[in-house]
Amino acid sequence: SVFKAVKHACNVHRRPVTNDEIIKCFFSKYPFLKGDVKTETVTRRVRRLKEKGFLVSPNRGFYYPKMEVNKNAVESKSCVD
Repeated sequence: SVFKAVKHACNVHRRPVTNDEIIKCFFSKYPFLKGDVKTETVTRRVRRLKEKGFLVSPNRGFYYPKMEVNKNAVESKSCVD
């Protein structure tokens, strides 16, 4: 999932990450999806995760996972998968 890629990229870089870094991490974690998933889809999911409150953006274009997640949001996994 895109959320796992964001989390992994933040752990590797030890800072909030950009869309390009998220895309790079996503396709390195899931190389078998390279032909099926476009980069626009990944950026759309990042934006959706931010809107749903799963990601925080300290500056424009930088994201990191929110540490505390709403229990109801976790149960509706529509945008996480």
